Amino acid sequence: MSQRIQKSRKCLSQPTTSSNTSQSSQNDEDHRSNTQISHDQSLSSQEHAHHVGNVVKYILAADHSKIPIVRSAISKAVNCQGKNFRAVMNSAQEVLRDVFGYKLVDVESGKFILCNTIKNDLPHLNFDENVKNRYVLLFLVLTHIYMSGEVCTEGSLFDFLTKLEIISDGNMINETFGNVLELITIQFVREKYIKLEKSDNDDESELKWGIRAHEELSVRSVMEFVSKVYDNRDIKTWPQQYEGMLQKERMIAEEEN
Repeated sequence: MSQRIQKSRKCLSQPTTSSNTSQSSQNDEDHRSNTQISHDQSLSSQEHAHHVGNVVKYILAADHSKIPIVRSAISKAVNCQGKNFRAVMNSAQEVLRDVFGYKLVDVESGKFILCNTIKNDLPHLNFDENVKNRYVLLFLVLTHIYMSGEVCTEGSLFDFLTKLEIISDGNMINETFGNVLELITIQFVREKYIKLEKSDNDDESELKWGIRAHEELSVRSVMEFVSKVYDNRDIKTWPQQYEGMLQKERMIAEEEN
């Protein structure tokens, strides 16, 4: 606040004259001209590496919220535009993949999410208890959706969670998970783990896997979890889900080759 007051006082103490206005306009024009030139000129290898590092740091920091990252915000934050920015983004994606094990996925026009491509089975990696709890709930929700034919209604899901005594009639607050309704229908949707859509034949919404779930979660791990719940029942005894799993694995293998 004090800085704003000082700036205001400074402006008041230096009234604008026609000469100052003319000089300011010329400076603005020179700045725009120089900026345009810098956007059109190719970056040196050192400048390119500098921008790549800044983009990677920005994306990693922005991903903490799990909300899609806007392309224009990245460009503005690192002060790089045009063809140079496209080249920088391509290099940044390689660094994120090869160094950090992340895949940068375009979820909408000009919006990205980071998806983990490395299976986390390392004992030295520990997560906050609240984060662990959220992922337990998320895994249960995604498992129910997949085993329901890859789509389920809100009513079906909440019946499932009620049977597990995670929620009860009229009470969506759980001591371990917090506000279950908000997590599922708002937070997980924002994070692109779940896609929430209105049903064609009903006012009730339907839930499907979001793009982040498809990128980060193995369908086989879901079926193996369900198998353990049913005393190691053979996953082939769920033929529809089993065939869907094989189809997804074939698609992934084709994309990697």
